Amino acid sequence: MARLERRYAEALADVGEAGYMEELKNDMEEVSNVYMKIPEFRDTLINAGIKKEIKKELIDAAFGRKIRKEIINLLKVLVDKGRIKYLPEIKDDFVKIADARRNILNMKIITAVPLDLQQIDNIKLKYKARYNAVDVRAENIIDSRMVGGIKVIIGDRVEDASLKTRLEGLKKALLN
Repeated sequence: MARLERRYAEALADVGEAGYMEELKNDMEEVSNVYMKIPEFRDTLINAGIKKEIKKELIDAAFGRKIRKEIINLLKVLVDKGRIKYLPEIKDDFVKIADARRNILNMKIITAVPLDLQQIDNIKLKYKARYNAVDVRAENIIDSRMVGGIKVIIGDRVEDASLKTRLEGLKKALLN
């Protein structure tokens, strides 16, 4: 995480500690989606030739009472400081920080074929216990280059139990 984006994300997470972290997370995801999916909205907010007051009015018109005032205030600060272009990264950092503070584990499960819900639930339970997490969110990613097995990614940690890795380990053991 870059320092600038992380500072805004940390400040928002501090606000969320008052008991509405999930609401802030949902609102940040909604705002970021609008920002990324509507080029006219994004281009207006990042255009230095448009007055800041007009940008703030656009934020109020787009989100008004639909999202928490803390998010509206953050957006307006980002406009004032000329940093609105960092919104997607701030959202990503905020989600990571918010989940970490609430002890929610986010993982990617990489397999050659799709897993069924029971298999995913079993993996989630294993890691929930291992990390003493309150909850686990898992995304099953299909990688057709994998021969078999599983690879689990949590943050920057990778647990590779793929067939390819096991065969490479066996090869090293036999050659040594």
